[in-house]
Amino acid sequence: WGEKSYYSQIMLHPLSEADSGTLIASVLGVADIGRDLRELISRKGEGNPFYLEEITASFLERGIIQRAGVGYRLSRALTPSDVPETIQDVIVSRIDRLPEEHKQVIQTAAVIGREFAARLLRRIADIQEQLDDCLSELKNLEFIYEKSVFPDLEYIFKHVLTQEAAYNSLLSNRRTRLHTAIGLAIEELHQERLAERYEE
Repeated sequence: WGEKSYYSQIMLHPLSEADSGTLIASVLGVADIGRDLRELISRKGEGNPFYLEEITASFLERGIIQRAGVGYRLSRALTPSDVPETIQDVIVSRIDRLPEEHKQVIQTAAVIGREFAARLLRRIADIQEQLDDCLSELKNLEFIYEKSVFPDLEYIFKHVLTQEAAYNSLLSNRRTRLHTAIGLAIEELHQERLAERYEE
């Protein structure tokens, strides 16, 4: 591609500390955050927007940062284990803290793929009664988004790294069973137009 006249390379630079602070404040739903908190999270996130979002959400869920008036502050001193080294570690730790039924739903969805239909997930999920509540909570926690509602309700993982982390958190024998169940469910749900689903 590099030799083509219509090829352009765009360098994506890390966010500055000021821009990182704006993003963190947006995740927390406040106008501004204290300098110490901004510097700490910005330093850990190294200007990567997705990492900044995930680490902020992780700190909030674990009570490491707490509301203080119109902003947020650290609730205690950080320990090395509070700040995972990689973005995958942050995502895995967030998934690990989910209630068991939410964890099962996100893992099962991850086996289907980055995008998944609610109808297919419903066909293979172990949890039927709480499935809608689980999906709603996973949306609130911004693990997944609604992609479309017509002709079927479909979801997409916020980021491919989120789907990969959930997928890799499964034991291989359970993963194999889910792949088999998904294949059979696709055959049942789409028998009239199965050729369109071969790649899936």
